[in-house]
Amino acid sequence: MSGLVAPQGQTSDGIKMAKDLLTKQKIRVLTGYHYLILALIYKYQDAYHPTGFTIAKLKKRLSVKLGATTKQYIATSMTEDQAKKCLFELENMGIIHITPPKNNPHAQRRFHRLKIAKRYYDCRNGFIEIYEPLFVAARCHAISYSMFKTSLCVLRLMPDLKHECDYLTLQKIAKYLDSSASAVSRDLVKLSNKGLILITKEKCDGDCSWHNTYQQGLPSEIDGIYLHTVKDENDMLQIYACLNEMSLERVGCS
Repeated sequence: MSGLVAPQGQTSDGIKMAKDLLTKQKIRVLTGYHYLILALIYKYQDAYHPTGFTIAKLKKRLSVKLGATTKQYIATSMTEDQAKKCLFELENMGIIHITPPKNNPHAQRRFHRLKIAKRYYDCRNGFIEIYEPLFVAARCHAISYSMFKTSLCVLRLMPDLKHECDYLTLQKIAKYLDSSASAVSRDLVKLSNKGLILITKEKCDGDCSWHNTYQQGLPSEIDGIYLHTVKDENDMLQIYACLNEMSLERVGCS
């Protein structure tokens, strides 16, 4: 049975996320907004020294480059208020810690450091891997937050299929999400059309019916959006001023 691995000859450069954040109980409470913020913290919490990954840096990371050779960007549709609400909720649930700098305990909140709680950072129950294109597509809203959450659910459930004739059906995914099979089907079809989830038909010996199996895809571009994160911090600083009050708008910050 196909697993969730990079297609042959390609690499994933993925982000690890604890399976314990994708239990049936958690996934029914957390939204796609929560999961996007968690993915950002997982990716960057150890990338900045000595200040750490702060709330201000999180805001700067909520945008992506529009093309490989352009200075145009697309801003995420998550507003600052939505980001603040998600951070507050994740902190209250004990999933993340938000702490002031050790040398400045009275610093403004935007300079507070974001970290995943230890039980979810050193998770004994294992991790899923989110490939960079899926992560960036969620950041720039090339996919909806519902689609992002559905894809995470598939990533969580696929490795649990132990037997040759054990398949991940739409009904299983829908039950796990407390959603409907039709809603799950719509999300998966859209993810497949964008190349982010590869769906193949399989059947086992003695079984006349066909079943879907799933892999993550690695497209380089979706809807004209170059699916690689901006790595230049100066670029991130330039587009930060363009994020406020903008949703899915193409902006030029030169």
